[in-house]
Amino acid sequence: MGKILFVGDLFYGSTGLQRMNALKELDNDIHFVDSTYKFNKVTSFLFKIFYTLGFYLDVNSVNRYIIECLKKTNIDLVWVDKALMVSSKTLKKAKCINKSIKIIYYSPDNIINKKNQSKHLLGALPLFDVVITTKSYTLSDLKNIGAQHVLFIDNCYDPKTHFPVALDDTDKIYFLCDLSFIGSYEKERAEMILHLCSNGFKVRVYGADWKILSDRISNLHVVSKPFWGIEYSKVISGTKVNLCFLKKSMGDLQTTRSLEIPACGGFMLAERTVEHCRLFKEDIEAVFFESKEELLQKVKYYLADDSTRQQIAQNGFIRVSHSGYSYTSRFKKILSDITIREKTTDI
Repeated sequence: MGKILFVGDLFYGSTGLQRMNALKELDNDIHFVDSTYKFNKVTSFLFKIFYTLGFYLDVNSVNRYIIECLKKTNIDLVWVDKALMVSSKTLKKAKCINKSIKIIYYSPDNIINKKNQSKHLLGALPLFDVVITTKSYTLSDLKNIGAQHVLFIDNCYDPKTHFPVALDDTDKIYFLCDLSFIGSYEKERAEMILHLCSNGFKVRVYGADWKILSDRISNLHVVSKPFWGIEYSKVISGTKVNLCFLKKSMGDLQTTRSLEIPACGGFMLAERTVEHCRLFKEDIEAVFFESKEELLQKVKYYLADDSTRQQIAQNGFIRVSHSGYSYTSRFKKILSDITIREKTTDI
């Protein structure tokens, strides 16, 4: 593709940084604008107020830096990665600076949900040449709210972040466990986990808003500290059965963890969906469940059968490694498709 301006969150451990590095690995000349919020008391207070009103404060002057970069460098493609503060005014200026420039919006979140929207994004949607989503069920809805061209891709993983980690003795103290889940609190997730706890299983949860339960559930161990990079992979590598719950509030059929867990060599026990069943062979590369009764049954069985559990984990790792599930593999095809369409017709 050539010269790419990447606009997104670039803090250590962010999926935005993983996506930018994947684009860089494809021999693109990458320029970037970091949209990561650097909160203080004032900006945090103002952000909350404006966010409730549908506005995403541009405290980092992201829009200004985009235009400055485009004036200095002949950029071929702007990749806006979840950056909700990018405005339609900025995109119009970009097109004036370079009429042939292509502008992509990428989001791993459900853009239809108001929590993942802003008035800036809704105004800018019609101006993006392509809107990329990992939510297959939102394609028509995205077009209804202004997106002109929508592309669905499956979630991805980053091989430099997500890989099997050999734990040393210190790591084993912190990370070895039978059952764990990485993710934020949701009522349906809590019901599933509490069902396991009430049946005698100890579950370790890494995520926000779980503390209220850990104080009264003896078998629930909550770790509120976030884990990034290799420590995230250690969590998965140290867990015998990695639980993969989806967000019911978002209608998810897969999540980034659906790929990250197998990529770390972890055994994945995930909710059964049509997309999970397409990505992995059931009971061969991953194991699925639908009800809390089936979840409990599968946990009992696979914790007792080390050999089968480890073989399924190995099969899952081979599947993600050999099937083009990484960011680099998926983005190579996306950029190739865009280049082909440029030569034949407008995107």
